[in-house]
Amino acid sequence: MAFHIYYLDDEKELCDNFVDFFASDEVIVTAFTDPRTAIMSTKFLVPDMFFIDYRLPAMTGDDVAEALPASIPKILITGDI
Repeated sequence: MAFHIYYLDDEKELCDNFVDFFASDEVIVTAFTDPRTAIMSTKFLVPDMFFIDYRLPAMTGDDVAEALPASIPKILITGDI
């Protein structure tokens, strides 16, 4: 059974890079650029892990994490230093 990862970032290029780097026969990666779509998608498939960009145009990564089921492990990421 494959491990399923969701990745959310408003930059499409970063989404593509994440998918290219982590996807394999054992790991399925689904990337999203829209937080609302990402949140809604968990109603149909609950991922094993969810990476969330902290800085999104419409909401913060904290807002997204709060809207997701508590059972999903979440990792907030940012390019800020």
